[in-house]
Amino acid sequence: MFQDIEFGEISAEVELEINPQLITKGFYKYCDIIDNILNKHHFLILGNKGTGKSIIGEHLRLSEGLQDDKSYLFCQSVNLAQFPYKSFNKIISGQSDPETKFPTTWKWILLIYILRSFNKDSGISCDNSIGFNNAVETFKKIGLIPAELHEIALLASKNNFRIKLPIFEASFDSSNTIGGELHYLHMVSYLENTICQISSPNKHLLIIDGLDDILSSREIQYQSLTALISEAQQVNRIMRDNNVPFKVIVLCRKDLYRRLPGPNKNKITRSFSIDLDWYQDQVDIKDKEIYKLTLYRSSISGEQGDIFGIYFPAKIKEKHPAQYLLEYTRYTPRDFLQLLTYIKKTTKEDSVRSSDIISGIKEYSQKYFWPEIEDELDGYISKNDVRSFKLVLIELNKRQFMLNELIELALKHGLSNIDFHKIMETLYECGAISNMFKSNGHSKFQSRLKDDNDFNPGFPIVLHRGMHKALNMG
Repeated sequence: MFQDIEFGEISAEVELEINPQLITKGFYKYCDIIDNILNKHHFLILGNKGTGKSIIGEHLRLSEGLQDDKSYLFCQSVNLAQFPYKSFNKIISGQSDPETKFPTTWKWILLIYILRSFNKDSGISCDNSIGFNNAVETFKKIGLIPAELHEIALLASKNNFRIKLPIFEASFDSSNTIGGELHYLHMVSYLENTICQISSPNKHLLIIDGLDDILSSREIQYQSLTALISEAQQVNRIMRDNNVPFKVIVLCRKDLYRRLPGPNKNKITRSFSIDLDWYQDQVDIKDKEIYKLTLYRSSISGEQGDIFGIYFPAKIKEKHPAQYLLEYTRYTPRDFLQLLTYIKKTTKEDSVRSSDIISGIKEYSQKYFWPEIEDELDGYISKNDVRSFKLVLIELNKRQFMLNELIELALKHGLSNIDFHKIMETLYECGAISNMFKSNGHSKFQSRLKDDNDFNPGFPIVLHRGMHKALNMG
């Protein structure tokens, strides 16, 4: 029955806790993404919020163990949500610019994770086994193995932090501001040379997630993340060139990646990234990946066949039911599966009625879609201002409007401290609004999610259907 289908939870973390089977057995292999990660050169997974980045990371982590080819998959995961960027900035002391010291710092940290992973692998061999063992034991003694990422940053940023590797025949002291960066460069070189002499029949992954949480943060954090992605690509190249079976995977939101500084972003995007784009314009609804994902998820609950053909009306306002429902989403798996979950809650009979769909859309829009929009605005305006902004939209009572109309009404309510251009750009980035323009006498729409165009404050603004419904405008 439709009510028995488990479509999924609101996030990968909740799904992992409540229904981990959906991450293991229910994982939909979008465009052979797991094979691309494990066996090809792609390492940067880009996607908007809700496109499945964290699900990919959790699936890989839960896949750790013996594989079908008899190799063993070792998987480490780190989350940058609570990463101490201020401490990270202090690891290499001195007056060097972030562009100079951040890459070295990240490479040093990544090499520590490589050491830690291969130290668990009983199948490795290393031409420099003495150097490998010395490095591992040294990092164990000072607490860097098996420390978590934030612990490494906090420990290494202390003034009295000291490292002594026998191969150096000297001590490294982080308080030595003149030679600090040079010592780190020597240490990185030593670790890299040692690791490049490792061989193993197994595979090792380091998955880095949690970049979503710094969308409204400072430039120093953006510089740090730029260095991380660049060094991940460099480390992967070095490992690949030396046949060392280790790979760094970075999960990153597309809107954050666009904000990062750096000259090599386009090269990395074109050559080393996978874009989780579920929109697929000009593709028949039944051939869309998001449609196939839904049927696959329903099959895990024992439902065989096309649930839209079995349970839903043949047409909703002259459209295929899945196509109609997608228009209330941002074309992401999370939105679509959550919408189906709300419709499931309102359905009492064996089949889904039109009234169930209407009620489900309303519940979804008010209890899921608008709170998601509030989360996007968090960090740009206060909670109180978000509530005031919502009231202004309701009073405006238009799905289509000009920005100056909104600002004029907001000023009447005393909301002069809000940067409405920034808010609109944020809403545009997350798919809550789009622009309308005229072309050859016809109205056309542009949005970040559908065609990747930038927000134009001079064009009419159109509210997303889900946002429109959440505000009780239609």
